[in-house]
Amino acid sequence: DDAAMYSRAKTIVLDKKTFRKNPFDPDGKDQAKCKRGEVSCNFDLRPGRSILTVEFAAEMNAYGWWSFIEQLNNHSGIVIIRGCGSSVWSPDAYHLRNELFTEICELVDGRDLYIINLAYGDVRSDMVTLSAIASLSMAAPDTTFGFPECRLGGIPTATACYMCKRCTDTDIRAVCMNGEPFNAREAQRMGLVDFVGDMEVELARILYRIAQPQPVMYMWGPDLLESKLTTMDSDGEDEGDGLMPTYGEEE
Repeated sequence: DDAAMYSRAKTIVLDKKTFRKNPFDPDGKDQAKCKRGEVSCNFDLRPGRSILTVEFAAEMNAYGWWSFIEQLNNHSGIVIIRGCGSSVWSPDAYHLRNELFTEICELVDGRDLYIINLAYGDVRSDMVTLSAIASLSMAAPDTTFGFPECRLGGIPTATACYMCKRCTDTDIRAVCMNGEPFNAREAQRMGLVDFVGDMEVELARILYRIAQPQPVMYMWGPDLLESKLTTMDSDGEDEGDGLMPTYGEEE
């Protein structure tokens, strides 16, 4: 409801360094109607972050991957990635896919994106990169990860490089040298996965927290200071809560 929404509102105190008069109450009429110790406020709603959901197959052609890169390049906000299927390492397509995932990693580093990756089934080869680049990486309990190409002499260069942001060098060397698959709990221990369980429920909870509009409360600094002074008794003791805001900054 409205009471619960405004209870989590951010407070911004406007001072005379930025505004000569109160932009919301230039004549002071609203503040004159306030009682002792009260301050006139103005509420606003900042729009929530936009959400982009991308679901694609692991064995897409180059046109599909470049379309995914273009979507990331034109979006700002929350990106939900759902990778389907297991990729098969091919020596012919190795260099092309390595360039594609390198471009994706550079794009994620240069843009303000909150990426949520949902890993299903058998995640192999360069598809592990999606879990590594995610701001929040989730996996189902039966999800497995692995690099089978390491048994054939292949090296997941882009994936291993980006896994350094989440995993230690010891863990990366261990999974790349033996090529054995590891489960979601082991990936969570390594730091590759943040959450293991019912991903849909957790995703709904997270989106409810970070994607809904943010209420903002604006207050005029001089009026706030005056109301604070009026709550003090003759001995100079503060009858309020003792909280003095920093003017011009968010509380």
